Amino acid sequence: MPWPPPSSPCVASSAGPGHGVAFCLAPSEDLSRPGTVWWSLTAAPDTPIPTWRVPSTMFQKGVPGHHLQLGVTTLNTATLNRVQRLSCELHLGHCEGQGLYAERLMDELGYFG
Repeated sequence: MPWPPPSSPCVASSAGPGHGVAFCLAPSEDLSRPGTVWWSLTAAPDTPIPTWRVPSTMFQKGVPGHHLQLGVTTLNTATLNRVQRLSCELHLGHCEGQGLYAERLMDELGYFG
């Protein structure tokens, strides 16, 4: 598998109220559906998603966090079978560890201001 693998954009969408702060959906195997970070908003549906106000969440859930992790796992046909690649959305310990690592990395790189 070439590194980095081809990927898809990270889309931010509203999940509506009552779904937690944010959760992720991996891209489809053929990248016809992009990876998505779903936000739970209590405001009107037309309200812009305030990703700029919560950089730590975007770094953990979006880029370079779970979006990158889920995309790389989904496309890793060289070492993972289909069940392993497509069940990568289960939030196990290593998955959340990747998200926390992404937050710390972005802090070390100076993206928190």
